[in-house]
Amino acid sequence: MLTCAYGPDGSRLQLPYLDDRHVDVDREVAALRAHWERLRGAGWAQDPAAAARIDRLVARRSAMVVGFACTFVSFIPLVALMLVPLFVSLPEILETVLAPYTVMGAGLPLVFAVTAVLSYRRQLGALNEAR
Repeated sequence: MLTCAYGPDGSRLQLPYLDDRHVDVDREVAALRAHWERLRGAGWAQDPAAAARIDRLVARRSAMVVGFACTFVSFIPLVALMLVPLFVSLPEILETVLAPYTVMGAGLPLVFAVTAVLSYRRQLGALNEAR
């Protein structure tokens, strides 16, 4: 278990040595939270803009993970697609489109971009509905 703190700009800072390998995380986080709550004063209020930036940061990171995962999953179908011209007679334009450099050079980045953008937009929509 790793512990992170978020700044007002939404930046994420991993707290070193505050993990389950070195300390009792629940006890340490409770102590840090109690100290922080005592120092922040009674007039403190959560900044909704900072919370929104943190939510967008988390959405971007998980969209990147989804994009990479879908790219890895699409590798085998793209290899099969680029092998089609070896076994089937196709028009010249299709043979050009299904060339290995075209399929892998354009297909993999396209799969990544489309899935990452769609995942990010879906997560932002879910965040907007929650508010």
